[in-house]
This record gives sequence, C-alpha cells and structure tokens, in this order.
Amino acid sequence: MSSVELGRLCEKPMLRSLPRHQMLPFGVRVSKRCFLLLRLSVINVAMHQEPRLRSCAIAECLGTFLLVFFGCGSVHAAVTLDALQGGWQVASVWGFAVTLAIYAVGNISGAHINPAITISLACWRGFPLARVPVYIGSQLAGAFLAACCLYAIFSGTIGEYELQNEIVRGSPESLVTAAMYGEYHPNPTIKLHSVAAAGKRDTVGFGAAVFAEMLGTALLAFCVFALTDRRNSTRPGASLGPFFVGATVALLVAVVGPVTQACLNPARDFGPRIFAALAGWGEVALPGPRGLFDTLAVYLAAPVAGAVLGAFSEAVAGVRIPSIGFLPALLALAAYSVLPILRNTVTGIAGVDAVLVEAARGVGMTPRQQLLKVELPLA
Repeated sequence: MSSVELGRLCEKPMLRSLPRHQMLPFGVRVSKRCFLLLRLSVINVAMHQEPRLRSCAIAECLGTFLLVFFGCGSVHAAVTLDALQGGWQVASVWGFAVTLAIYAVGNISGAHINPAITISLACWRGFPLARVPVYIGSQLAGAFLAACCLYAIFSGTIGEYELQNEIVRGSPESLVTAAMYGEYHPNPTIKLHSVAAAGKRDTVGFGAAVFAEMLGTALLAFCVFALTDRRNSTRPGASLGPFFVGATVALLVAVVGPVTQACLNPARDFGPRIFAALAGWGEVALPGPRGLFDTLAVYLAAPVAGAVLGAFSEAVAGVRIPSIGFLPALLALAAYSVLPILRNTVTGIAGVDAVLVEAARGVGMTPRQQLLKVELPLA
C-alpha cells in the first residue's frame, strides 16, 4: 500500500478518531500509520488462510460418505441380517458416524455434511453464498458414493432377503428394502406401521411427517449452533464438540426414526434414494409411494426450513437484544445476522478491522476474519 493510499485510509471516519500512537504488546509504541499497516498485514494473512474451495468440496464429500456409509450401513445390517436389535443401536451408529465425520474433516471444511446446516450457516453465520451450491453438490455426491459401496457389499444379502420374503424389487412390497437407502413415512421397517398399512390405515400422515422432520432438524440446528457459539460459556471444547453433536443426532434418530426414519439431512436421503431408483427400486424410490410432492416436502423442504428456524432461535437466544419490542428486535437481529460488517463496527478493534478489510478486498468480513480481534489490541 502506497503512502497516499495509507493517508486516505487514515481519513476514514472509523480510523480518524484513533490516537496518533498505539501501544502494542510488551510496551512497543508505534505510530498510527505503522499500526494500521501491521493490522492490515495480519488481516491479509487471515484472508489467505481461508480453505480452498476444492479442498472443502472434497472434505464435504468424504465427510458425508462416512456419515452415510456407517449410518445407512447399520440399517442394512439391521434389516437384512438382524445384526442390530432395537432402534437405539441403529441410532448410536448414526451418532458415532456424525462424530467421526466431524473429527475427520471439520478442520478443513467445517464438516457441514448436511445441506440444511449449510443453508442455515449461510443465513445466520455469514457462510459465503457462493460456496453453498458446491458444498451441497459435494454432500450429495458423497452420499451417492456411499450408497454405491453399500450395495456392492450387501447386494447378496439384499437379494437373499428379498427371495426369502417373496419381495419383488420395484413392487410396493419392496418398500422395506428401499428404506435402507431413502426414507419413508411411516417407517416401513416397524411392524406396527406395516400391519396398519396392510389394513389401509395411515399411522403417520403428511402433516405429522412434515412436523416431525422440521422439529427434529430445528433441534439439531439449535444444538449445533449453541455448541459452537463462542458466546456460550458452557459449550464443550473443540475436542468434545463433535461428540455432543453426534449425541444430539443419536437422540433425534432414536425418537424420530421410528416415525419418519429421521432424515434431518436432505443429502443423506436423496443421494441414496437416487441410487436406489437406478438400482431397481424405480418409482418406489423416486418419486416414492406418496408422490414427488410428499417426498420433497417431508425430506427436503421440512429439514431445510427446520434448520433455518432452529439456527434463528439460537441467534435470538444468543444476541440478547434489549426489550424494545418484537418487530424492532427482529429487524435488529436481521441486520446483525446478514450484515457482519455492521456487527463488527460497534466493538472497538473489530470496527477498525472492518474498515481495513474493506480497504484490502472491498467486501465484508468472512467468518474467519470476524474472529480476528486480539492479535494487536488497542491500548
């Protein structure tokens, strides 16, 4: 940056009020211009430390692969081999799969491994919108690949299960094996639901399924955001956070799984569902026995809406807006959430950072840059 550009930067309203000299750690005293150059160099380093999109895409693909391989693998083992007994055993596998995936790729991409979480992060945590389609595409690809691998492993046992139970793949009776990939309501692997369906009785209707998936994903998003919120003084550390996220998933699968199979994650459903449609289940997989609208509403729209609402509720709880009325508070929260540059201009050194980031790149701060507040503190 030239001296002329630096002089113009010093005339910015936020920077003009800074003292002419600043105290750095260990009692080092520097001029305002020197301080700004140092601070700007730190921010530039942080900007270049953002993970490359290609690395994040691969990480999301691998993380979702791990999730679906172990999670859906447990459903394969339970349905065809009776290797797992009871819903809690399957739910525990799903929980540990989430934990393992976060530990494996969380330091690269953040381990969203769920389009609903990615969209909620874009809405409430400043996740770059340009990355959302790439993340979602990678998550779907990882889920699809996991389904391919599971079929390669279990194709023999699935065929034998169908033979012993006189199931023709692609027929309505094959719903129980299709449920090892996609998800359905009511859960066709539960005997009570199967008996009721044979008698033309619907135990879990459209409204109940939508509500279950929306509420379940809202609770998941709320817990994910609360467990990773730096303002939460009781949150677990970075080493334990993935375990508690996995525990949340296990609890939700144990409760919602017997009803709708607990999607909570559109990639986990539609990646394997598309594979099942190609592997012989046909219309039983897509559009599904209740039609395309039902499938999209219950297992796509409901989880996404639930995640956004769950993240919103955590944001309302965390911001602690003064009691100024619901509508003004809602507007303030919206500005706080979608305009990170405004959020930072009210907190000392972070406001200086916001101006410097604009000077360096001309755009608002990324989430990583928002955390950059204390390397060179003001005196």
